[in-house]
Amino acid sequence: MLDFSEAIEELLESVENEPERKLSDVEKHIVNAVEVVTITEEEGLHGFWVSSLNHDGLLKSLDEVGAHALLDLFQSSQWCSHTSVDQELNEVELGHLEEIESELPIILVDLPDQLQEYYEDAL
Repeated sequence: MLDFSEAIEELLESVENEPERKLSDVEKHIVNAVEVVTITEEEGLHGFWVSSLNHDGLLKSLDEVGAHALLDLFQSSQWCSHTSVDQELNEVELGHLEEIESELPIILVDLPDQLQEYYEDAL
């Protein structure tokens, strides 16, 4: 789990406690970026791509918050979106996906700072 700033943690807690609350665009992008990470940590990239989530909206949020390296990583695994949940990946696909996922922890280290900077710039 990533260690977000107090301001980001408060935003996430607020969203969790008040799910009906209308979010600003800035808040929505931050929440989406965190959601992408959470889903990917739980389900992996394949799980992210085969989910019924709004992939375009989530990826747009990564772009908006300045997480371009993370966005590139997701785009390099977008071929997974053409597979189904039940479909077994072949050895080549699995190897390629594992290679992409191995870069994830390195890239994710920067996300808390990127989100905080985006949040501060928007204020």
